[in-house]
Amino acid sequence: MRYVANLSLKLLIYLGLLITWSSSATQGVTYSVYQSTASGGPYTMIATGISDVQYLDSTPVVGKTYYYVLTADLNGQSSVVSNEMSGVDPGPAQSSGQGSGMTSGTSLMPGASMQ
Repeated sequence: MRYVANLSLKLLIYLGLLITWSSSATQGVTYSVYQSTASGGPYTMIATGISDVQYLDSTPVVGKTYYYVLTADLNGQSSVVSNEMSGVDPGPAQSSGQGSGMTSGTSLMPGASMQ
């Protein structure tokens, strides 16, 4: 099974870290999200059975760096893990622009929407 591609991480101020990825062309694929506080793991599964191409992790602690990988899952089989992405929620004091340590990101204030 093909691995998860084009993984990215966006900071949504006051909401958490939004992980997005490219959709698989295979029908019926779901995704699992894994998180770690150390680069390279070990990772803990924080979500599974995701049919969308995004997941909002609303659990990050302000100022702590988190690392994420994903798998594509189909019929009880999982792909190899995706590339690792990392991000840190800088908190409301640094709400303009990207947070320190983010691989890529967009900041939104409460009530804003992504276009």
